[in-house]
Amino acid sequence: MNLYRQWCPVSLWSCSLNILQQPFYAVLFLLIFVDVAANELWLLIAAVGEGTRRLSSLLPGDTISCVFPLGNGFTMPSHPSSRVLLVGGGVGVAPLLYFGKALQEAHHHVTFLLGARSSKDLLELDLFNKYGRVCVTTEDGSQGEKGLCYQPFRASNRAF
Repeated sequence: MNLYRQWCPVSLWSCSLNILQQPFYAVLFLLIFVDVAANELWLLIAAVGEGTRRLSSLLPGDTISCVFPLGNGFTMPSHPSSRVLLVGGGVGVAPLLYFGKALQEAHHHVTFLLGARSSKDLLELDLFNKYGRVCVTTEDGSQGEKGLCYQPFRASNRAF
């Protein structure tokens, strides 16, 4: 099964807490990471409505129903020891973490170009660093280079 995809719809209808009285599906939860050994699935959730606020209040061990992975998957490079550049900004960085881990485990050399509005919007940088080289940009310049995730690197013509 190719788990290197982006989306994970979640239903709280069968949630162990029975927190909603009607089915609730969210199709825009981004799949960040899967830890099969720990039986964990990490999702990026913005708690903006009743359903997402309740979902974000769940505790480890609570049960939800989900269908994953959905979306267009990534393709693993065919040549071992390939250099791979993964670029994402905002919520677009979410699926890059798990794919970067798989690439590193397959002996590829990974560089991440990650962008966010500000330093407070950057996610899991310690884990990204574990799986490859990380270059950061923020729109406000609060961390890394100022600009969008690809701009400073394109302008300086850096080699990866």
